[in-house]
Amino acid sequence: PQPLAGDSVGEESAPAFAPAAVPPPPDANAGITDAPMPLVPKKYIAPVVVPPPVQPKKTVKADKGALDDLMGQLVAQKGEMEARGQKGWSEAGGARKTGGGDAAAEEARKRAEAAAAREMERDLDKRIRVVVNTYPPTTIQTKPLPLHYPDILTVKKKNFKEGVCRVYYRVKTNQYGKIIKREIKTPATKEAQEHFKVFIDAVASEVDNWPFEEVEADIHVDVYFTIDL
Repeated sequence: PQPLAGDSVGEESAPAFAPAAVPPPPDANAGITDAPMPLVPKKYIAPVVVPPPVQPKKTVKADKGALDDLMGQLVAQKGEMEARGQKGWSEAGGARKTGGGDAAAEEARKRAEAAAAREMERDLDKRIRVVVNTYPPTTIQTKPLPLHYPDILTVKKKNFKEGVCRVYYRVKTNQYGKIIKREIKTPATKEAQEHFKVFIDAVASEVDNWPFEEVEADIHVDVYFTIDL
């Protein structure tokens, strides 16, 4: 046998080859550093939207009822308006409306009615005779309005020996039927006009209020008063 390698004392020495290196155990703190951890973006969560409750649809019957109510209100309002309008109509005049309208036409109507009311009085008063001529011819020529006899208290027979008084009154109208000129043809003199003033005033006051036609005209009013008191 070969001598053992080693020292000279004959003791068994360590083997000449080195044993395989054993890897150290893994470090539990490996990979851990003091650097801050990266921020991870949060996932966006949309809010939950709760839909409004669904309203039940109106039925055809309900809509028809609302329409009937509306139509009833309109009919009632129309009836009230018609009732108010009928109050402005005159019962005596039939369908003639008394309120509103043209003021001039209304005034002419009132004068005509007043004149018609005095027509009987004129017919009974035989002391007055009226002749009217207009150029051009107008309605007032064929249908002159009545004239009143002066107040008998101011007419004293002893002051009028003539027994008759003639007043010839002439007026001119424009295209609107308004008097633009007046003239006393008879009595002619100032003395006579002063003497028969009560008769002249009676004619002028009546004729000036006649409703003349809207036309330029020359109107001649010839009046005879019988002084028989």
